[in-house]
Amino acid sequence: MTINNRSHHAMLDLLNQSYQQIVAREQFLNIVVNGQDFRPRIEWFHDAVRAFTSGTVPESAARTRLSIESLALDMERLRAIVPNPLHPKVTMRKQSATQAVVMAGDLHDTSEATLRRELAEFYQNYTVFFVALLAETADRNFQSRTDEANQQVESLADVEYALRQAQGAVSLDATLRDHGIDAATQAAVKQTLKDKKKPTLNEMLASLKIVQNLIDKSIANMDSAHFSYAASQLAMYEQSKDVVKKLAEKGLNLAGKFVQDSLGRQGGRGRGV
Repeated sequence: MTINNRSHHAMLDLLNQSYQQIVAREQFLNIVVNGQDFRPRIEWFHDAVRAFTSGTVPESAARTRLSIESLALDMERLRAIVPNPLHPKVTMRKQSATQAVVMAGDLHDTSEATLRRELAEFYQNYTVFFVALLAETADRNFQSRTDEANQQVESLADVEYALRQAQGAVSLDATLRDHGIDAATQAAVKQTLKDKKKPTLNEMLASLKIVQNLIDKSIANMDSAHFSYAASQLAMYEQSKDVVKKLAEKGLNLAGKFVQDSLGRQGGRGRGV
């Protein structure tokens, strides 16, 4: 997505401010993403922001940092961190005395209790800004992919009908292409047939059924992720009110309006998401 309006820039500025504060504290405390990724924990979430601002990640693609499944998981993890950002269930620390000395800076006299409180505040702000910035992206990813998946299921049903009408006396490849089946789905059908040169009608129909079931499962996963994201968005709408008030006190009304508008759309839908 192209960042081309003042609201997005204002939101990104606030998001980056919270990010920088979190990075400094997580470096000082040696808090990392996981046992394989030794970057500060916040970097995992900020990867999604980088993907958004890069403009190179297709919003309708699966298995990216901007897919509805990834963003829903991000929100679930962020909301778990906010109440107690140093709790062992949400925190992994890398033992590195060298890094602690290098990164200490003006935090060396700060108690862990203070750092915990500060991290909770910065993470709450970050989470509000994160969901506000990426709300439309999450919705578009979900909508475009579910629309495409549903269309493929309907088209596969048309292929099944055509094969039955011809009693299998037609080319499966040609029938798939003629009914607008995309390349990935065509490949899935062929894979279930194990590249048989002349599959029987029943084998072709069974293959179509397997792929239809896989697509249905994918749709169900997207529905579940979207519901989870929408529920998180609704929860953040309530928490965002204090954040918006603080932004107004600082004269940041444009950013506050962006937060209200982004989260308010979900808040206005109530629980019937």
